[in-house]
Amino acid sequence: MGLRFDAPTININKNFSDADQHDYDGYAVTPSNAVVLSNGLTRGIFVTGTGNVAGTMADGVTTVLLTAVPANTLLPIGMTVIAATGTTATGIYALY
Repeated sequence: MGLRFDAPTININKNFSDADQHDYDGYAVTPSNAVVLSNGLTRGIFVTGTGNVAGTMADGVTTVLLTAVPANTLLPIGMTVIAATGTTATGIYALY
């Protein structure tokens, strides 16, 4: 089992019911251009070190580059791949 993170009191992803918003399971991510995250679609991404995060969205086609993500930021975004190319942030956790 991965790390446990308490859900934030603001910016909660509204695509989940209240019952789903109490805790997140968090797993460290090693960015890779080709590897789909082993636990599937994320509920969010937690970034501990400032930088960019590149990856593929839930549809498996749309790619994004989130620039200048501050350290210790929770991004309520569903992603299936965290790409190595373009990702400069460190300490990335996939939250489920």
